[in-house]
Amino acid sequence: MQSESTRLLPRRHQGRAQGRRPASGGATGRLVLMFERTIVYEAAYIGLFPTFEQDMVPAFAWAAEQAVQLDCGVTVVAPSKAHFRDIGLLSELPASVGKETPRTLGRIGRTQPVVVSCWPTARDLDQLDGQPRLKALAVVPWDEDEIGTWRSARHAVDLLGREPAAPAPTITDPVVEAAMTDLTVRVNLSTGLKHPDDRSAAIQAFKILKRNRHEFNEVEIRAWAMSNGWAADDARELGEYAAGVLAGKAYRTGNQQWTSRIIITWRKDAVDRAARRS
Repeated sequence: MQSESTRLLPRRHQGRAQGRRPASGGATGRLVLMFERTIVYEAAYIGLFPTFEQDMVPAFAWAAEQAVQLDCGVTVVAPSKAHFRDIGLLSELPASVGKETPRTLGRIGRTQPVVVSCWPTARDLDQLDGQPRLKALAVVPWDEDEIGTWRSARHAVDLLGREPAAPAPTITDPVVEAAMTDLTVRVNLSTGLKHPDDRSAAIQAFKILKRNRHEFNEVEIRAWAMSNGWAADDARELGEYAAGVLAGKAYRTGNQQWTSRIIITWRKDAVDRAARRS
């Protein structure tokens, strides 16, 4: 008897999916975040770099299982329309499956709650991460570097069971982490850094840290932010400000958002946090 969870797949792949059940077993990366914004969706990927057509089946089977559980549809996102024509598995998808590219997705601004993203760039994943209805995202990767931050921040699970779960992102300097925690508490995460005061607070925080010889980098900041309630595009913007301050870019900001002794507070917070962890 045909499983409900394989109906997303073209008929010739259904037997393979039934005989090779994804390793998730229903337990996938779930992220529940604090502060003002909650980003919760199941995250999974194929742990092969690159992943070719013959290895994509577990992602589609997993997505179909998620769709059955959620009683919803599935959207498949590929780099271009040509991929839906030229790649056998994608060309045989049922008509009920939504087919989008990053370009068309930008116009329609929405997907089904379950998404399979084929060979995305890091920016493609940022775009999907911000989808308000997203409940489950399976990634078929090409370049491991393109999914690294997303995989770590969203605790994605390898459907093949080959890759260990990525550790939660951290910031090397505990004082920088204390500063980012303070920033995250005060920023309206539903709008990111769009408000001038929030933007000013971020830039000024990085300037204070740099002036006091605390080291940070764009990659750590972005990954940590994604793992602590920031939407991916807002986390990218925060990381870009960090890089800009490090490069000496002359940002114009408004009123001073931090007290003159805030670095002392951040250093004390870092010590207190270390004591609680020990």
